[in-house]
Amino acid sequence: MPYGLYGMLKKMEQSTDINKSAKSVESDMDTNFANEIAELCYSKYMNLPKTGKPKEGREWTHVAGIVVADGWQRRSDRSSNVPKYVVALGTGSKCIGKSKMSPTGDILNDSHAEVMARRGFLRYLYDQVLMTYQTGSSEIFKCFSGGKCVVKNNITFHFFTSHVPCGDASIIPKVPFSENDVGLCLKCGTEQSVQCHARHSTCLCVSAPTEHLNCNFSRGNAASEMAVQTMQGEECNVSRQANCNKRKCCNIEWCDEENDSKYMKANSSAGRANMCSGKERSVMNNNVQRPEVPVSGDIYRTGAKCLPFQSLQDSHLPGAYYHVVGALRTKPGRGEPTQSLSCSDKFARWNVVGLQGALLSLLLNEPLYFQSVIVGGGGPFSEMSLKRAIIDRLIYQPNGRKNSSEDKEMDRGSSLSEGLSLPSKYGVHYPLILQSTLPFKHAPMPNGVKQPCASSIVWCKVPQRALEVAVEGKKQGITKKVAHTSAGRLFICKKELLRQFVNAVLLMPAAALHLPTVLKMSDLTEIEQCLVKIPYRQLKNLSDDYKRAWNTVRAACFPSWTAKCESLQCFSLAN
Repeated sequence: MPYGLYGMLKKMEQSTDINKSAKSVESDMDTNFANEIAELCYSKYMNLPKTGKPKEGREWTHVAGIVVADGWQRRSDRSSNVPKYVVALGTGSKCIGKSKMSPTGDILNDSHAEVMARRGFLRYLYDQVLMTYQTGSSEIFKCFSGGKCVVKNNITFHFFTSHVPCGDASIIPKVPFSENDVGLCLKCGTEQSVQCHARHSTCLCVSAPTEHLNCNFSRGNAASEMAVQTMQGEECNVSRQANCNKRKCCNIEWCDEENDSKYMKANSSAGRANMCSGKERSVMNNNVQRPEVPVSGDIYRTGAKCLPFQSLQDSHLPGAYYHVVGALRTKPGRGEPTQSLSCSDKFARWNVVGLQGALLSLLLNEPLYFQSVIVGGGGPFSEMSLKRAIIDRLIYQPNGRKNSSEDKEMDRGSSLSEGLSLPSKYGVHYPLILQSTLPFKHAPMPNGVKQPCASSIVWCKVPQRALEVAVEGKKQGITKKVAHTSAGRLFICKKELLRQFVNAVLLMPAAALHLPTVLKMSDLTEIEQCLVKIPYRQLKNLSDDYKRAWNTVRAACFPSWTAKCESLQCFSLAN
């Protein structure tokens, strides 16, 4: 071999070794950072009183927390010497049914750990806003501009959960696949969409590789990507034959091919789906022909149910065909169905409109986004499944079209908003997604011997009533005498958060100059009287940018997202 060629190959080999070494160092840094965040949340949980926690050996729960870091940088410093502290923590796995939802805003609809932690975070933010208005700064806010608080430059927020969020993110391959294999979650729809088969002959199959709705088995395992493409530009879906007494469905037929591969196509003339060979067929995606690939393996399933009126529906077929990916889902559970959407769906929403919600958007200079999502160890995890659930669904519309031309991962704090035409400072963010190696002490057992804990805990870094315990959305241990007073309500329920919002507005410097037109009164007394009477829903709608951002995302990405019943948001502090 000529020396010049040998030298070039040697340099390439050395470069490859350097890249591998750099990736190894980065992986170790990621693991250390994830473990540090997990340890902070676990330690805070263990230091809380026993009240509200699972009974040892008999019950389980989930825990989630939000951690503030001062000086953390995504690609340069994840070391332990950066100050980090937990500001909100939540536990729980329960939701209430529709009949128990309160029109006065005093009961929690959703008591899952992630939601409890986020609501505790809202309390923490209100406390920080009050401190900033009173003293000029706080732990996380450096000043206020135009009446609104501004986050300090080095402050970042990190979301920890001991388990993968319920819903889309928890649809994960059970085993690692080879590079030539694929884990499939079949994409199918409601019976209404079957009508389009009369107009278009549609082939539903798995294609690889694809850019969206993918699902990689985490860390070190080969990727397994999932998607469904259609022969026509219009997406036509098939539903399974089941519960025919409730709805009309199409028939499902199976036939085995070589190496047990299975394929599905929709028969437009008979309106039914058949499993058959796909060797002679291919799918068109963006005018690119993609060959079908065999499917094998199984997936971890979620108990979260697809919204009944959207086009994406689970097929409930065997193995990897059981679930559809990308669908909006309601929380899992037994008993009366809940109207609360899955944590995966809520994470996706927070990832574009922020954690602060509509009311706090009136008090903050910009939305607050989580810069990392850390999942606890010991359970199923897929980085690509979580990315699909909280990021990719915001980039791709339900019909598979991209909302933007950008396609690369962004740096910390960067966003993707051009395709969605979002207001200034709003955008789709790219948090760091990691898994800790540390398991949660009270996590559910694989054999199902433990029962879910009936109570939920919320803790936040505030001076008063930092810790609360909830059962069925209400404060634990309340008496009838105080049930309908502030003392008898959880401080994280809608009504009490509304009260904290009003208290903050009344301390806003030159409030009459910075509030929306409807609140431009001559003095604070008039502003307070007005705020107390305005319904909760109307106050939320005053946040124009927040409302416009969410309406844009919902129309483009989540058209089936359920709107909350107006009767449940008409309460005010006056009633």
